[in-house]
Amino acid sequence: MDKTLEAIISAVPTFRATFPFDCMIAISDQEKFIFYLPGIKMKHESPIGKPIKQGDGLWEAINNKQTYTNVISKEIWGFPFKNISTPVFNEHKEIVGAFGLAYSLENQEILINAAHTIASSSQEVLASSEELLKNATILHNKMDNLREASKLMLRKIEQSNQILSFIKEVAYHTNILGLNAAIEAARAGKSGNYPIEVLYR
Repeated sequence: MDKTLEAIISAVPTFRATFPFDCMIAISDQEKFIFYLPGIKMKHESPIGKPIKQGDGLWEAINNKQTYTNVISKEIWGFPFKNISTPVFNEHKEIVGAFGLAYSLENQEILINAAHTIASSSQEVLASSEELLKNATILHNKMDNLREASKLMLRKIEQSNQILSFIKEVAYHTNILGLNAAIEAARAGKSGNYPIEVLYR
């Protein structure tokens, strides 16, 4: 095994201990997997000894001579993760293999789902607020109508009171006139001076 690959393999546990996300690490020479370190949740059957194939991150890094990145969906291995593979060069600038790191996107997926939920809830709150505003406007208009109706009713009541006062006054004066007439009739009867219409009855 190339010394550069050996040095990287010996440093992997230290590197993994400082990485903040659940991850798995794989290293290959130019043909096959030579090292695999599973993560806590991110793990599958060990690929050590199996050949690297086109489409694998390690193969793509070696054959394209550059870092290769891709995202694997949850449907493929049961958990979503991002894979970063980079070619490994020895002291002679020759590619001797590749180093691959795959880290979990589970937390990111949870955050994205939470963001969608919050956005959906915000839309519902906005729609409810708009409905409340609409109902508040309708209620305000109805209250204005009620105030106008109350004012009109007060005016009608005042007019009714004036009419009742007038009727009472007329009735009062009518009663006084009737009383006066009765008094005059009584006086006339005592003195024998009956009104003409009384004499002809």
